[in-house]
Amino acid sequence: MTQVLNKPTGVFVGLTVLDLVHHVNAPPGPNEKITANRQFIAAGGPAANAAVTFAALGGKARLFTALGNSGPALVARQDLEAHGVEIIDFAPPGFQISVSAVAVTSETGDRSVISMDAGTTPVGAVDVQVLKENNPTLWVSGIRTLRLEQLLEPAHVLLVDGHHPELALAALQFYQAPSRAELCSETQIPKSLTERPSNLGQSMKEYSANQAPSTPANVGQGFMTERIMDAGRWKPHLEGLLPHTDTVICSADFSSPPTLPPLPSIQGDLLLPTSLFKGPQFARTGGDRPINWWHRDTSDTQTRGSVSPPQVTAVDTLGAGDVFHGAYAFYAAVANTQRELNTQHELNVDRELNVGRVLNAQREAGVTGPADSTAMGQPSSEPRDAAEETRRLNHAQTGANFAELLEQASRIAAFRVQHLGPRNWIEDLPL
Repeated sequence: MTQVLNKPTGVFVGLTVLDLVHHVNAPPGPNEKITANRQFIAAGGPAANAAVTFAALGGKARLFTALGNSGPALVARQDLEAHGVEIIDFAPPGFQISVSAVAVTSETGDRSVISMDAGTTPVGAVDVQVLKENNPTLWVSGIRTLRLEQLLEPAHVLLVDGHHPELALAALQFYQAPSRAELCSETQIPKSLTERPSNLGQSMKEYSANQAPSTPANVGQGFMTERIMDAGRWKPHLEGLLPHTDTVICSADFSSPPTLPPLPSIQGDLLLPTSLFKGPQFARTGGDRPINWWHRDTSDTQTRGSVSPPQVTAVDTLGAGDVFHGAYAFYAAVANTQRELNTQHELNVDRELNVGRVLNAQREAGVTGPADSTAMGQPSSEPRDAAEETRRLNHAQTGANFAELLEQASRIAAFRVQHLGPRNWIEDLPL
């Protein structure tokens, strides 16, 4: 029976750091010491903040990241778990999460950030024993291999932020692969996690192309997982991730290197390399400026437009983009939930109609007794072509739908920037 997820469910893959945030009248100059007006400590990072937002809005959020067991990691973990985020820790031995120094200017809400991002220890090939030690609650006593479905569950949306790229690639491929078995090794861990490319530049692009088809596929749960990328600023390994995404949301700082082909233009704004991105939609945010978007439907008809975010007085812009991405993921998951329920309803109606057809056929043939239970359980129409059904579901949104989701996300981001501190806005959410 098709599994129906009646709660918006999201998987988030990427960076977690610990943010030390100081609100100041002005950033310090060289050799200057200043006194902060306020200070906050919270987990940060694009994927982590997006997961917190998703959970705050009412979704089930699961974060795949690298934390480890250092003091800063324990503080970050406590904050994330307190805000409803389930964590799967892929940190290798000795991993140290970055501690970000953040200064927020009180008058304008502008922020300055110093961080090592994903740190100096890459998250590459995964050791099953390390996963067991990091995530003891995932393991059943006596079982020495981690079941893949315990890690990557059915989800309405997947969001990657481009950090920990090999982990991101494994997740992107899992939610597009025709068969989960194709991505499993004998240890039941995705091959793209246990077979590491030699480097993360061009070789990752080639490695990615050899792993799985670029067409998303139903993972057998009756709905499509929308694969979202928070592209942020350009990173070389994005070349290996872009072909596997459905929705890309870039920041105003995003630009691809001159070595790539010319980019398509939306509202005069240059965006993504068409040779890499084959998904149906992307958008570019601009702070308080309009969000430009582009959408391509199943007939290859392209639409584009812009969404104006609410104009508010910002007092703290730290993580506003992350909140936007998490909110977009939530509203996209809600829409996917409704499509999932509609699809299930259509199948149920098909079966009910088929019961009547079988009974009528039996009466006409003079057959008495109950209808053939096998025939009754089948939809009345011919089986839909799997590839076409996948494409239909993946492009179920229209340009107008996409714009509406972006507008909803912008309202949440605008609400965030009117509150001091990384988490205070959540307490005031009008839910």
